[in-house]
Amino acid sequence: MTVASVAFRLMETVAAHEKNGPERQSREYWFRLYHQCWIAVNGGDKPAGTE
Repeated sequence: MTVASVAFRLMETVAAHEKNGPERQSREYWFRLYHQCWIAVNGGDKPAGTE
């Protein structure tokens, strides 16, 4: 399993538990949530080029 796939699964899990439900979220929400999940899965290291 890759970091990206684990981050994606975490994003799905978090979104499923969000107050408004994932179907009501904007594109920005999904990108930001995935980025936060990627950082969490990667031990707090930000992806290259996102500083």
